[in-house]
Amino acid sequence: MALINIEGKIEMSKHITFIDLDETLVKTFAKIYVMKNGSIVKELTNAEFNTYELSDDETFDFTQFTSSDIFENSIPINENIRKILEMKGEKIILTARDDFTNKEKFIKILNKFGIPAGHYKDGDIHVVRCADVNFRPPQAKVNMINRILDKRPDVKSISLIDDSEQNLQEVGNIKRVNVDLYLADESTITSYL
Repeated sequence: MALINIEGKIEMSKHITFIDLDETLVKTFAKIYVMKNGSIVKELTNAEFNTYELSDDETFDFTQFTSSDIFENSIPINENIRKILEMKGEKIILTARDDFTNKEKFIKILNKFGIPAGHYKDGDIHVVRCADVNFRPPQAKVNMINRILDKRPDVKSISLIDDSEQNLQEVGNIKRVNVDLYLADESTITSYL
């Protein structure tokens, strides 16, 4: 997107593409446990978790989602990785996961899958974790994007590529920048709404 500055010169505005991790870049097999009175009552996939409503006496246990060892068994979604790497501009992997047990191992696994993860100042794809026990993933992602935008007034537009329609809908409500949304599955990335 081009903007005209005060002097009448054309400047390119900054764009960031935010990319979901699980089921967008990699097929994962980690489960979220639904706990009741200290016992596991149900195991949820990432997709099931996105829509599961806890009862008053239930809690979530995300232990497997912090394990770098479990992530090692993930399968790269090569077609989506290829399409994303072809996109121009800054990219950030935005995951609802919490800290990993071994960050270096996690980055090495992403690199092995062909995803140049690392620090954005080195030109790599930065990984941002936005797990927040106080918010469901859609709101946690919006909160993190807004925190990034607070620090980056040069950004005038964003995209989100995600397998969760709830995440896309919630991020689509951000009005402070132009927002493009893309729905991902195991082989395609298509415009959403």
